[in-house]
Amino acid sequence: MNEEIIKIIPNGLKGYLGKANIYLKMGYYQKAWELVQKMEGIKVDDPSVWETKLQVLLALGQLKEALVLVNDSDKLEKISEKGYAVQSKFWTKIYDRQTQTADKLFLAEKSLLKGLEVYPTSPELKAQLGKLYTDYDFVFKKPSKEVNALLDKALILDPFNATALRYKAQYAIQIEGNVSVAKNYTVKYTQKRGKFSDLDIFLGYVAYAQRDLKTLETCSKGALLKNPYKLENYKLLWNTYVELNKEKELQKLYLMGKDLLPSSPWFDYKYGLYYAGRKDYRKSASYIETALKIAPNYNFAYVMKNPTVGIKKLYDYNTVKKKGAFYLVSNRSAQGLIDYAGRAVIPLEFVSVEVLKDGFTISTTKDGKKQFTSPSGELIGGQKYDLMERLECGLLKVQLNGKMGCIDPKSGKIVVPLKYDKITNGRWSGRPTACCRYNANDSDRSADFYDGTGRCVSCD
Repeated sequence: MNEEIIKIIPNGLKGYLGKANIYLKMGYYQKAWELVQKMEGIKVDDPSVWETKLQVLLALGQLKEALVLVNDSDKLEKISEKGYAVQSKFWTKIYDRQTQTADKLFLAEKSLLKGLEVYPTSPELKAQLGKLYTDYDFVFKKPSKEVNALLDKALILDPFNATALRYKAQYAIQIEGNVSVAKNYTVKYTQKRGKFSDLDIFLGYVAYAQRDLKTLETCSKGALLKNPYKLENYKLLWNTYVELNKEKELQKLYLMGKDLLPSSPWFDYKYGLYYAGRKDYRKSASYIETALKIAPNYNFAYVMKNPTVGIKKLYDYNTVKKKGAFYLVSNRSAQGLIDYAGRAVIPLEFVSVEVLKDGFTISTTKDGKKQFTSPSGELIGGQKYDLMERLECGLLKVQLNGKMGCIDPKSGKIVVPLKYDKITNGRWSGRPTACCRYNANDSDRSADFYDGTGRCVSCD
């Protein structure tokens, strides 16, 4: 149909817009980008062209260029409901992949609220706002009554709204822990959208939350049977196979995707990630090259080929420095850490980030506090300290409220009590230890010595 519209009206936008949206759903990002360039030649300042271009840039991982587009949104005469939703999605992607700083989520919220000022009866914008409050409840902490009211209003305006149906159930189970309400809306979701693949994907996510991997696999396959030409339907099953290390099933899914969606770079990119995680860099590089042959503008893949160049296209970083398997990035007065795929590990909000040899980090906050983080970005020890330093014996010296102790860097547990005035590197029977003094001026003879396991070897 879109091809016919283009033939009849070659200088109109409608056919190109429809075709570009289909390409996006299929993961044909390069083809969608080529259509955006054609549309810009027809009418560059059209709001529909702007929102489609923003969607394509997000899909390609050209986030820095997308930021320029978002900043230029005030120049548009009008933004559609979808445009405000896409703008909000941009800020959540920046939060998830690049900064993990709450200000980006507040900008996502602002986009949706601004959209609702223009379109007060939009069910999708209300549903998207409910989704935002559910996905990032740990930041917004909105009252249940407020979130449910938003989703209820969306369903009054559009009883078939997939986002509202899904998040009524998801909010009930994820935030409220109300299984009966979640089941009720799951039934309603099934009644309203039983013929659509998004239902199966939702049920798959519910099964994943309950660690029911058999049901998850069944639901994901059901979504693919309903619509194997929608890239979204492959993602949950792919991630599950990776998590379970089901290499044969992953290979079958890869071949199926390559057969049905040959112009999508996503499958080769994901295989590149998979093998990079397994430290098989030769295979990883081969799949990344294939992804870039399919879509030369696919920056998520380019980051893995040439990180220092690709990372700078992801966000407005001033510097990018390789630190072991990670990249230390800075933006004006803040530092953060990202991994080989350009994903945030340490939020871009610290005065300094020290990367240790094993991938652990010591980060300093703006108020001078220190925190210890694992290679996956997990805060170890559950709190921030006034001082933090790695000792030769492997323990981590910390200070809190004027007293020093040590924590185990693997578990984060305090293994040397916070009761000493001074802790330095020491030796006991030739082995490295933590030399702990009750008073700073005490001699070594009156000090306690702890080995790398936190055992007081001088106390025996």
